[in-house]
Amino acid sequence: MPITRIDLRPYINNPSLYISGDLLASLKKELRLYHDIARMHPEYKRFIPEIEKDIAYVKKELKKEGNKMKTLYLAGAISNNQNYKQDFQKAYKDLTEAGYIVISPLHICREDWDWKACMRQCIKALVLGSDAIAVISSSFYSREMELEIHIAKNLDMPVERVEYWINRKERKHDFYRILH
Repeated sequence: MPITRIDLRPYINNPSLYISGDLLASLKKELRLYHDIARMHPEYKRFIPEIEKDIAYVKKELKKEGNKMKTLYLAGAISNNQNYKQDFQKAYKDLTEAGYIVISPLHICREDWDWKACMRQCIKALVLGSDAIAVISSSFYSREMELEIHIAKNLDMPVERVEYWINRKERKHDFYRILH
C-alpha cells in the first residue's frame, strides 16, 4: 500500500484558515512515520527533507500570523490509570483547539516499548521540544509524571494544569477582543 503525502496547497492558499497546531502535529507525526519506514525501505528517505521543509513552513506561518504558539508537553498518570488514553486524548484535543502545539506521550511512544525506552523519548521531547508542561489532573500517583515535572521545574519551565493553559488562552482572546 503506497503512503500518501499531505497536500499543502489548500493550506498555502489560505494559511490563516488552515495553519494550526493540528497541522503541525500531523506533519511531525508524518515525519516520525517516514523515519520509521525509511529504516526498512531506504527509498523513502527522499521524502524526509520535504516534510521537514513543510514543518518549517508551517512554523514560519504560525509566527507570521502573530500566533506565537507555545508548545506544551502533556504529563499525566499512565501506569496506574486505566483511562489514561481517554484522559490524554481529551487534554490533547482541548489544548490544540485552544491553539497550542501539544506533545503527547501517546504520540511519541510505542505500545511495545518498555518503561525506560518510553521515558527516554518523553524526556527528550520535554527538554528539546516543549516550552512548558500541561498536567492532566488525576488522583493516580505517577512516578513518570513526577520525574517530568521535576525536570521541567529544574529547567525553569512553566508547569501548570491543562485547565490553566486553556483558561489562559481564553483570557488572552477576551482581552484582545476588548482592545480591538
